[in-house]
Amino acid sequence: MNNSCTGGTSGFPAASIGCVFSLLPNLISALFSFIGVVTLFMILVGAFRYITAGGDEKQLEEARKVLIYAAIGLGVVVFSFFIMNVLFKLLGITCLVPTVNGSGVIFCK
Repeated sequence: MNNSCTGGTSGFPAASIGCVFSLLPNLISALFSFIGVVTLFMILVGAFRYITAGGDEKQLEEARKVLIYAAIGLGVVVFSFFIMNVLFKLLGITCLVPTVNGSGVIFCK
């Protein structure tokens, strides 16, 4: 294990300028998780609007737009995840999904 990013006596990577490649995957994973939650929320909003439209064409069209935009957003996120995965492999970053230890600390090995 590369010890250049170890901080303190705990042995977990520290957030220093020399460890940006250890910090970056964790930030990106958190960002993708947040965007996934927002996308799920928008799909639920669109579905709720669609169900409660009551046959009104204007409301149905608005609900369809929300669902379409949420699906497009999800596609963009999935595509960008694959692009980031390729970039990380090219740069030699081996950790894209962080792990959690027993005390709840999230880190990238």
